[in-house]
Amino acid sequence: MRFSFVVPVYKVEEYLPQCIESIISNEEAELELILIDDGSPDNSGRICDEYAQRDKRIIVIHKENGGVSAARNDGIAIAKGEYIWFLDSDDYLRENSIDIMEKFIAANIKADMITCPHINEYGDGVCEEEPLPFEYDLKAHSRKEFFSKLKDSNGAYWAPWKNIYRNRIIQANNMRFLEDISCAEDCEFFMNFAVEAENFYFCSEPLVCYRRAREGSIMNIMSKKAIIDQLKVFADNSMQQVQGKEVNLEMSSFFANKFANTISLLYNIKDKAEIDDILLYINKHRDVLARTKGAKYQVAKLFWKIFGYNKGSKLLRKIRP
Repeated sequence: MRFSFVVPVYKVEEYLPQCIESIISNEEAELELILIDDGSPDNSGRICDEYAQRDKRIIVIHKENGGVSAARNDGIAIAKGEYIWFLDSDDYLRENSIDIMEKFIAANIKADMITCPHINEYGDGVCEEEPLPFEYDLKAHSRKEFFSKLKDSNGAYWAPWKNIYRNRIIQANNMRFLEDISCAEDCEFFMNFAVEAENFYFCSEPLVCYRRAREGSIMNIMSKKAIIDQLKVFADNSMQQVQGKEVNLEMSSFFANKFANTISLLYNIKDKAEIDDILLYINKHRDVLARTKGAKYQVAKLFWKIFGYNKGSKLLRKIRP
Protein backbone atom coordinates (compact mmCIF):
# COMPACT_ATOMS: atom_id res chain seq x y z
CA MET A 1 0.00 0.00 0.00
CA ARG A 2 1.44 3.34 -1.02
CA PHE A 3 -0.38 5.94 1.11
CA SER A 4 -1.92 6.19 4.56
CA PHE A 5 -3.98 9.37 4.79
CA VAL A 6 -4.32 10.50 8.41
CA VAL A 7 -7.17 12.99 8.88
CA PRO A 8 -8.23 14.32 12.32
CA VAL A 9 -11.91 15.25 12.32
CA TYR A 10 -13.54 17.80 14.59
CA LYS A 11 -16.58 19.95 13.94
CA VAL A 12 -16.20 20.09 10.15
CA GLU A 13 -19.45 18.64 8.81
CA GLU A 14 -19.65 21.40 6.20
CA TYR A 15 -16.26 20.60 4.67
CA LEU A 16 -15.67 16.94 5.51
CA PRO A 17 -17.40 15.33 2.47
CA GLN A 18 -15.24 17.33 0.06
CA CYS A 19 -12.10 16.27 1.94
CA ILE A 20 -13.05 12.58 1.89
CA GLU A 21 -14.23 12.60 -1.73
CA SER A 22 -10.98 14.20 -2.88
CA ILE A 23 -9.07 11.20 -1.48
CA ILE A 24 -11.30 8.27 -2.39
CA SER A 25 -12.37 9.51 -5.83
CA ASN A 26 -9.44 7.56 -7.25
CA GLU A 27 -10.92 4.09 -6.89
CA GLU A 28 -7.77 2.36 -8.16
CA ALA A 29 -5.36 4.00 -5.73
CA GLU A 30 -3.63 1.79 -3.17
CA LEU A 31 -4.39 3.73 -0.03
CA GLU A 32 -6.06 3.75 3.34
CA LEU A 33 -7.91 6.73 4.73
CA ILE A 34 -7.80 6.90 8.53
CA LEU A 35 -10.46 9.28 9.85
CA ILE A 36 -10.11 10.10 13.55
CA ASP A 37 -13.34 11.49 14.95
CA ASP A 38 -11.98 13.52 17.86
CA GLY A 39 -15.22 13.62 19.84
CA SER A 40 -16.80 15.94 17.32
CA PRO A 41 -20.12 17.35 18.63
CA ASP A 42 -21.69 17.78 15.18
CA ASN A 43 -22.50 15.23 12.47
CA SER A 44 -18.87 14.71 11.46
CA GLY A 45 -18.63 11.28 13.14
CA ARG A 46 -21.76 10.06 11.37
CA ILE A 47 -20.42 11.29 8.03
CA CYS A 48 -17.21 9.32 8.62
CA ASP A 49 -19.17 6.14 9.30
CA GLU A 50 -21.35 6.58 6.21
CA TYR A 51 -18.31 6.88 3.97
CA ALA A 52 -16.63 3.88 5.65
CA GLN A 53 -19.65 1.76 4.73
CA ARG A 54 -19.19 2.76 1.10
CA ASP A 55 -15.42 2.31 0.79
CA LYS A 56 -13.46 -0.46 2.51
CA ARG A 57 -10.27 1.63 2.32
CA ILE A 58 -11.67 3.93 5.03
CA ILE A 59 -10.93 3.27 8.71
CA VAL A 60 -12.79 5.30 11.34
CA ILE A 61 -11.61 5.84 14.90
CA HIS A 62 -14.06 7.41 17.35
CA LYS A 63 -12.51 8.84 20.50
CA GLU A 64 -13.05 11.40 23.23
CA ASN A 65 -11.79 14.84 22.35
CA GLY A 66 -8.07 14.98 22.96
CA GLY A 67 -6.82 17.51 20.45
CA VAL A 68 -5.39 17.31 16.96
CA SER A 69 -2.01 15.92 18.01
CA ALA A 70 -3.51 12.99 19.91
CA ALA A 71 -5.81 12.31 16.95
CA ARG A 72 -2.92 12.26 14.49
CA ASN A 73 -0.97 9.99 16.83
CA ASP A 74 -3.85 7.50 16.88
CA GLY A 75 -3.74 7.47 13.09
CA ILE A 76 0.04 7.05 12.97
CA ALA A 77 -0.19 4.07 15.33
CA ILE A 78 -2.17 2.01 12.81
CA ALA A 79 -0.91 3.44 9.51
CA LYS A 80 0.27 0.70 7.14
CA GLY A 81 1.15 2.69 4.03
CA GLU A 82 4.63 3.26 2.64
CA TYR A 83 4.05 7.00 3.11
CA ILE A 84 1.93 8.96 5.57
CA TRP A 85 0.04 11.88 4.05
CA PHE A 86 -1.54 14.14 6.65
CA LEU A 87 -4.54 16.23 5.69
CA ASP A 88 -6.76 18.54 7.71
CA SER A 89 -10.44 17.70 7.45
CA ASP A 90 -11.43 21.11 6.09
CA ASP A 91 -8.86 20.92 3.30
CA TYR A 92 -8.88 18.72 0.20
CA LEU A 93 -6.71 17.32 -2.56
CA ARG A 94 -6.65 18.76 -6.05
CA GLU A 95 -7.88 16.49 -8.81
CA ASN A 96 -5.30 13.83 -9.80
CA SER A 97 -3.05 14.65 -6.82
CA ILE A 98 -2.71 10.99 -5.85
CA ASP A 99 -1.78 9.98 -9.40
CA ILE A 100 0.75 12.80 -9.59
CA MET A 101 2.40 11.76 -6.33
CA GLU A 102 2.30 8.07 -7.25
CA LYS A 103 4.25 8.80 -10.42
CA PHE A 104 6.61 11.14 -8.59
CA ILE A 105 7.51 8.46 -6.02
CA ALA A 106 7.89 5.81 -8.73
CA ALA A 107 10.48 8.06 -10.38
CA ASN A 108 12.16 8.96 -7.07
CA ILE A 109 12.03 5.79 -5.01
CA LYS A 110 14.56 7.03 -2.44
CA ALA A 111 12.37 9.93 -1.32
CA ASP A 112 11.99 10.10 2.46
CA MET A 113 10.23 13.47 2.58
CA ILE A 114 8.46 15.24 -0.27
CA THR A 115 7.61 18.93 0.10
CA CYS A 116 4.99 20.47 -2.20
CA PRO A 117 3.54 23.89 -2.99
CA HIS A 118 -0.19 24.27 -2.34
CA ILE A 119 -3.32 26.22 -3.21
CA ASN A 120 -4.78 28.74 -0.78
CA GLU A 121 -8.57 28.87 -0.88
CA TYR A 122 -9.99 32.02 0.70
CA GLY A 123 -13.43 32.52 2.17
CA ASP A 124 -14.65 34.41 -0.89
CA GLY A 125 -13.93 31.43 -3.13
CA VAL A 126 -10.74 32.88 -4.58
CA CYS A 127 -7.96 30.31 -5.04
CA GLU A 128 -4.30 31.22 -5.33
CA GLU A 129 -1.23 29.05 -5.72
CA GLU A 130 1.48 29.48 -3.11
CA PRO A 131 4.67 28.18 -4.71
CA LEU A 132 7.79 27.19 -2.82
CA PRO A 133 9.76 30.45 -2.44
CA PHE A 134 13.08 29.18 -3.73
CA GLU A 135 14.60 27.51 -6.75
CA TYR A 136 15.13 23.78 -6.57
CA ASP A 137 16.03 20.80 -8.69
CA LEU A 138 13.77 17.79 -9.05
CA LYS A 139 16.43 15.57 -7.50
CA ALA A 140 17.40 14.24 -4.12
CA HIS A 141 18.59 16.86 -1.64
CA SER A 142 20.69 15.98 1.38
CA ARG A 143 19.64 17.04 4.85
CA LYS A 144 22.17 19.87 4.73
CA GLU A 145 20.83 21.09 1.38
CA PHE A 146 17.26 20.84 2.64
CA PHE A 147 18.01 22.86 5.76
CA SER A 148 19.83 25.42 3.63
CA LYS A 149 16.73 25.89 1.44
CA LEU A 150 14.61 26.27 4.55
CA LYS A 151 16.94 28.82 6.10
CA ASP A 152 17.41 30.90 2.94
CA SER A 153 13.66 31.17 2.39
CA ASN A 154 12.97 31.90 6.09
CA GLY A 155 9.80 29.88 5.50
CA ALA A 156 7.93 27.39 7.63
CA TYR A 157 7.26 24.10 5.89
CA TRP A 158 6.23 22.01 8.85
CA ALA A 159 2.45 22.15 8.49
CA PRO A 160 1.70 18.41 8.30
CA TRP A 161 -0.13 18.65 4.97
CA LYS A 162 2.86 20.35 3.26
CA ASN A 163 5.00 17.22 3.43
CA ILE A 164 4.62 13.54 2.64
CA TYR A 165 6.58 11.35 5.07
CA ARG A 166 8.08 7.89 4.68
CA ASN A 167 6.25 5.79 7.26
CA ARG A 168 9.15 3.43 7.98
CA ILE A 169 11.20 6.28 9.46
CA ILE A 170 8.28 7.39 11.63
CA GLN A 171 7.63 3.91 12.99
CA ALA A 172 11.30 2.97 13.46
CA ASN A 173 11.85 6.04 15.63
CA ASN A 174 8.44 5.98 17.34
CA MET A 175 7.75 9.55 16.21
CA ARG A 176 4.63 11.21 17.50
CA PHE A 177 3.21 14.72 17.77
CA LEU A 178 3.60 16.34 21.18
CA GLU A 179 0.18 16.28 22.82
CA ASP A 180 0.84 18.75 25.63
CA ILE A 181 1.44 21.77 23.40
CA SER A 182 -1.14 23.59 21.31
CA CYS A 183 1.10 25.35 18.80
CA ALA A 184 4.27 24.41 16.84
CA GLU A 185 3.82 20.71 17.58
CA ASP A 186 4.03 20.21 13.82
CA CYS A 187 7.45 21.90 13.80
CA GLU A 188 8.71 19.52 16.48
CA PHE A 189 7.49 16.49 14.50
CA PHE A 190 8.94 17.88 11.27
CA MET A 191 12.39 18.42 12.79
CA ASN A 192 12.43 15.05 14.51
CA PHE A 193 11.74 13.46 11.13
CA ALA A 194 14.21 15.65 9.24
CA VAL A 195 17.17 14.69 11.42
CA GLU A 196 16.47 11.00 10.68
CA ALA A 197 15.67 11.27 6.96
CA GLU A 198 18.34 11.24 4.26
CA ASN A 199 16.67 12.07 0.94
CA PHE A 200 14.52 15.16 0.53
CA TYR A 201 12.59 16.02 -2.62
CA PHE A 202 10.54 18.95 -3.84
CA CYS A 203 7.51 18.44 -6.07
CA SER A 204 6.56 21.25 -8.46
CA GLU A 205 2.84 20.43 -8.47
CA PRO A 206 0.53 21.97 -5.83
CA LEU A 207 -1.49 19.05 -4.46
CA VAL A 208 -3.41 20.33 -1.43
CA CYS A 209 -6.07 23.04 -1.32
CA TYR A 210 -5.71 24.75 2.04
CA ARG A 211 -8.76 26.56 3.33
CA ARG A 212 -7.51 29.76 4.96
CA ALA A 213 -9.08 31.81 7.73
CA ARG A 214 -11.90 29.42 8.62
CA GLU A 215 -13.61 30.80 11.73
CA GLY A 216 -12.51 28.89 14.79
CA SER A 217 -9.56 27.21 13.10
CA ILE A 218 -6.43 26.84 15.21
CA MET A 219 -4.60 29.32 12.97
CA ASN A 220 -7.04 32.01 14.10
CA ILE A 221 -6.57 31.41 17.81
CA MET A 222 -3.73 33.00 19.76
CA SER A 223 -3.24 32.61 23.49
CA LYS A 224 -0.57 32.72 26.17
CA LYS A 225 -0.10 28.97 25.90
CA ALA A 226 0.15 29.08 22.11
CA ILE A 227 2.86 31.76 22.26
CA ILE A 228 4.87 30.02 24.99
CA ASP A 229 4.58 26.68 23.17
CA GLN A 230 6.01 28.25 20.02
CA LEU A 231 8.78 29.97 21.95
CA LYS A 232 9.74 26.69 23.57
CA VAL A 233 9.88 24.69 20.34
CA PHE A 234 11.86 27.38 18.52
CA ALA A 235 14.24 27.87 21.45
CA ASP A 236 14.89 24.12 21.73
CA ASN A 237 15.60 23.83 18.02
CA SER A 238 17.79 26.91 18.00
CA MET A 239 19.83 25.40 20.83
CA GLN A 240 20.06 22.15 18.82
CA GLN A 241 18.09 19.98 21.19
CA VAL A 242 16.40 17.80 18.57
CA GLN A 243 16.46 14.23 19.84
CA GLY A 244 19.99 14.85 21.07
CA LYS A 245 21.28 15.15 17.49
CA GLU A 246 23.41 17.88 16.03
CA VAL A 247 21.35 20.12 13.77
CA ASN A 248 22.91 22.07 10.91
CA LEU A 249 24.37 25.23 12.48
CA GLU A 250 22.55 27.37 9.91
CA MET A 251 19.30 26.24 11.47
CA SER A 252 20.26 27.69 14.83
CA SER A 253 19.83 31.26 13.55
CA PHE A 254 16.77 30.20 11.53
CA PHE A 255 14.94 29.11 14.68
CA ALA A 256 16.27 32.07 16.64
CA ASN A 257 14.58 34.26 14.03
CA LYS A 258 11.36 32.27 14.48
CA PHE A 259 11.67 32.81 18.24
CA ALA A 260 11.93 36.57 17.63
CA ASN A 261 8.94 36.49 15.26
CA THR A 262 6.89 34.86 18.01
CA ILE A 263 7.77 37.62 20.47
CA SER A 264 6.12 40.05 18.08
CA LEU A 265 2.80 38.24 18.70
CA LEU A 266 2.64 39.72 22.18
CA TYR A 267 0.30 42.43 20.93
CA ASN A 268 -2.45 39.77 20.73
CA ILE A 269 -2.43 39.26 24.50
CA LYS A 270 -4.40 41.73 26.62
CA ASP A 271 -4.30 40.19 30.10
CA LYS A 272 -1.41 41.64 32.14
CA ALA A 273 -0.80 38.45 34.13
CA GLU A 274 -0.53 36.43 30.91
CA ILE A 275 1.81 39.00 29.40
CA ASP A 276 3.99 38.78 32.52
CA ASP A 277 4.18 34.98 32.18
CA ILE A 278 5.28 35.25 28.57
CA LEU A 279 7.84 37.94 29.43
CA LEU A 280 9.23 35.69 32.16
CA TYR A 281 9.79 32.92 29.62
CA ILE A 282 11.39 35.29 27.09
CA ASN A 283 13.76 36.74 29.68
CA LYS A 284 14.89 33.25 30.66
CA HIS A 285 15.78 32.56 27.03
CA ARG A 286 17.31 35.86 25.94
CA ASP A 287 20.40 33.99 24.76
CA VAL A 288 18.36 32.67 21.83
CA LEU A 289 17.99 36.20 20.46
CA ALA A 290 21.78 36.51 20.24
CA ARG A 291 21.61 33.94 17.42
CA THR A 292 19.23 35.97 15.21
CA LYS A 293 20.47 37.19 11.85
CA GLY A 294 19.07 39.87 9.57
CA ALA A 295 18.47 43.61 9.61
CA LYS A 296 14.85 43.44 10.76
CA TYR A 297 15.84 41.43 13.82
CA GLN A 298 18.50 43.98 14.71
CA VAL A 299 15.81 46.68 14.57
CA ALA A 300 13.43 44.57 16.64
CA LYS A 301 16.05 43.90 19.29
CA LEU A 302 16.76 47.63 19.51
CA PHE A 303 13.05 48.39 20.03
CA TRP A 304 12.78 45.67 22.67
CA LYS A 305 15.87 46.97 24.47
CA ILE A 306 14.50 50.51 24.60
CA PHE A 307 10.78 49.91 25.13
CA GLY A 308 10.58 46.35 26.46
CA TYR A 309 9.22 43.29 24.68
CA ASN A 310 5.53 44.13 25.05
CA LYS A 311 5.49 47.83 24.18
CA GLY A 312 8.27 47.36 21.64
CA SER A 313 6.24 44.69 19.84
CA LYS A 314 3.20 46.98 19.71
CA LEU A 315 5.30 49.79 18.25
CA LEU A 316 6.80 47.46 15.66
CA ARG A 317 3.28 46.35 14.78
CA LYS A 318 2.30 49.97 14.07
CA ILE A 319 5.35 50.52 11.92
CA ARG A 320 4.96 47.26 10.00
CA PRO A 321 1.38 45.94 10.39
